[in-house]
Amino acid sequence: MCVDIIPNSIDWILIELVLFKKINLSMDQILKWLEKSIEQLNYLKIMASPTLIGAFIGIAIYINKTDNLGLTIALIVTLLGIIGGILLANWAKRKTGTTEFISRVNASPDIDEAMKGKE
Repeated sequence: MCVDIIPNSIDWILIELVLFKKINLSMDQILKWLEKSIEQLNYLKIMASPTLIGAFIGIAIYINKTDNLGLTIALIVTLLGIIGGILLANWAKRKTGTTEFISRVNASPDIDEAMKGKE
């Protein structure tokens, strides 16, 4: 007996109908909610990079110096990474918006230039 894990399009239509009837949201409200959700996920993505860098540096410091001083320095470096991540994400949110910031970071103009040359 085979069970579909991914629902087909008819299932999605039924799910949407049930959600719209029970929650009673308009399409505009759903799109605004989706936009806010994407902005929040991108905020977390921007914040994650400095946080992970700080955590890895903190772990490296603690591995090399496993006493209380090493732990204190590692925690301070990790905390600085978290603070740096929050500051970077807030700056990106104010400047262009987190989705625009992520789009620019992930863009590859060199590939776009190469594709123009082939056409």
